[in-house]
Amino acid sequence: MSEQDSLKTQLFGKLTASATHEFQNVLAIIRESAGLMEDVLMFTSMDNADILGERLGTPFSTIKKQVARGVELVSCLNGFAHTTDQPLQRVDVMVLAQRVVMLSRRLAANTGMALEIEDRATPLYLTTDAMQLQLCFYYAMESLFSVLPAGSTITLTLQGESSLSSVRFSAAHPDQPLPADVVRRISETASWEILTKAGGAIDITPEATDTGVVLLF
Repeated sequence: MSEQDSLKTQLFGKLTASATHEFQNVLAIIRESAGLMEDVLMFTSMDNADILGERLGTPFSTIKKQVARGVELVSCLNGFAHTTDQPLQRVDVMVLAQRVVMLSRRLAANTGMALEIEDRATPLYLTTDAMQLQLCFYYAMESLFSVLPAGSTITLTLQGESSLSSVRFSAAHPDQPLPADVVRRISETASWEILTKAGGAIDITPEATDTGVVLLF
């Protein structure tokens, strides 16, 4: 197995584990809400329809939200799995980016980070190794996880007209400045080394700005 194949396999395991853990949380919340509903039904007289409806409103709403979240997680994970179907394929880059961001949110939260992706009105396409591109997305974010202060937000922005021209990862903290040597620290992380190897011919540049640190490739 080549080094790049090994990195892809590691990413597959990491994001799959993250998504399945989140799905377990979804199921646990649904189970607890269903148990609460059973208790309410058991101890509330059927004559008190208004009280019953009021007490069941919150768990019903919770269940609906968690079911929608579960469906999104499974759909996202399924799409991620299918990116290995072909070595080269034409992809909607926003779909891939949204997928990686969603599957990475729990991993980001474990380090105190929030992940966002800037919306676009028009899609961007690229013919590429989809798994390799997602690898670049993830390790660009991970290179920031261990360097930024907790509470920082990382925002991914895709740029281009109809095809992808660049990907921008900007990070900032609402209440404190980023470390003065943040660019050096990013370039010394193991994730940055993986990113530069995975990117190959991609020009990946960290730079400090007035609003935070930016990775641009």
